[in-house]
Amino acid sequence: MNYLLVLLVLYFVLSVLATIFVVRNDEFDNAQKAAQILLTWIVPMVGAIAILLIHWSLNEPSKRKKAFGGGSSASSDIGTSVD
Repeated sequence: MNYLLVLLVLYFVLSVLATIFVVRNDEFDNAQKAAQILLTWIVPMVGAIAILLIHWSLNEPSKRKKAFGGGSSASSDIGTSVD
């Protein structure tokens, strides 16, 4: 009985968090938000976790947006001859 209560509380908390993330996100229109909220509440646990992971990954800054090349050892002068 205690495990069932813990699972129900966890399901409710995750669903509420996912719903809050969906409502606050401005990247989606109302139809998409409604579909995500419906998925969150109909599919127990998996829907809420999936929605949270998707929204967290959308809000993370990309780690791959670094400048390419340059720096103190730039190779722009390779092949030039110094006479």
